[in-house]
Amino acid sequence: MPERYFEEPTPIGLPIAKGKKIARDKFEKMLDEYYTLHGWDENGFPKKETLERLGLDKEPAHMV
Repeated sequence: MPERYFEEPTPIGLPIAKGKKIARDKFEKMLDEYYTLHGWDENGFPKKETLERLGLDKEPAHMV
């Protein structure tokens, strides 16, 4: 995400979000959880086991 999302309060939006910025530590924790739930590594790429489970382990696109 752009750095400004963490540094600049949003000037528009719903009252619950207006004037607030994203807490980097909470965002990173949620992103880690999201990756784990999807079977991805810490960089957001599918793990070998995930590709095998989905039957995509032989597809050339992930072998770059």
